[in-house]
Amino acid sequence: MQIKGNNIQQARLTIRVSRNTLSFSVVDREAEHQLIYEPYTVKSGVSMAANLRQAFKESTLLQRGYQKVRVYLDSPILLVPIEEFHEEDIDVLYQHAFNSHNSDAILYRVQPGTECGSGIPYQQGFEDGGRRQL
Repeated sequence: MQIKGNNIQQARLTIRVSRNTLSFSVVDREAEHQLIYEPYTVKSGVSMAANLRQAFKESTLLQRGYQKVRVYLDSPILLVPIEEFHEEDIDVLYQHAFNSHNSDAILYRVQPGTECGSGIPYQQGFEDGGRRQL
């Protein structure tokens, strides 16, 4: 079943982005299993941002007009004690800890209340105007 009228306004679409997969889901109380799940087959050799743009053109779930979206990035997170956290070193530290993210840029943030900084990779093309801080 499809979500109708105001239910689309209230429903929250979930987009999961990982290194090689994309998937979309939404809770639908009228659906048989109360969840609509749509995996998307990514095209190899194409950036994840380009795959996501293409998914918005092809996916019926993404074309429904949801007003709320939750995006999950499935990537390893590097935690660094605040005493050792320096913005200029985060790329080197991340690449040393997780060597499979060589072409990714690293976003960083000092986590409030935890006394540590974190770094998370993102693929070029997802950035918002070169901003590196979360």
